[in-house]
Amino acid sequence: MNISHETIEEQLIWTEWGRITRFLESSLIAFNREDLLLSSLEIKDSQDITLSTKEGKSTYKISLEHHLHALHSHDVLFSTVLHSTYALAEAFARLKLEMTDEEELTAGIESWGKSILAKMGHTWQDVGTVVPYIELSAVRNAYAHGLRNVNQKMVKRFTDHGHTCPWTLGEKIDLDYAGLERYQSHLKTLMRLSSRPRRGPTPTSEPQGKPSNGSPSKK
Repeated sequence: MNISHETIEEQLIWTEWGRITRFLESSLIAFNREDLLLSSLEIKDSQDITLSTKEGKSTYKISLEHHLHALHSHDVLFSTVLHSTYALAEAFARLKLEMTDEEELTAGIESWGKSILAKMGHTWQDVGTVVPYIELSAVRNAYAHGLRNVNQKMVKRFTDHGHTCPWTLGEKIDLDYAGLERYQSHLKTLMRLSSRPRRGPTPTSEPQGKPSNGSPSKK
């Protein structure tokens, strides 16, 4: 059986997704074991202990206190994984839209996601609503640009599509494991549905539903 070049490329995207998932889970195992080991030591002042590592000509030094703090900063890991899997979803969209290497996706997921769904006769209604997709994209962008609070631009992305923003202006964004899982599940749903032709009539419009409950956790 002959497999098209596009199918092979899609398989490579899913293979990379699996590799990123294994990296995420193994990183959490390593972080938790390191944290358990170091936290079990009877140390009066963790600021007095310095850890170091050398890679090539560079040497990195950090106090035990800051090292433990870094181990607890799981949102940095989660945002990195979200950024990587979102990029895979973008690569998937480029395949579905038959874009050349020189062409770029110029709009957000609310635009190109709609386009790849339409290629198979689907609409946002077939995945429920566009809201969680705008949400995960906004979180991804916020972490990528060092933002930690909801701004007016994020709110406007929802209202421009007739939806209520799931956050309040100025609210802190804090991505946890459950939030990451939710966002990745939405991305996989979009990608898989965009590979299956629609059966039955196409909905004429997207319902103006309530905001997604997939917002990141708040502290």
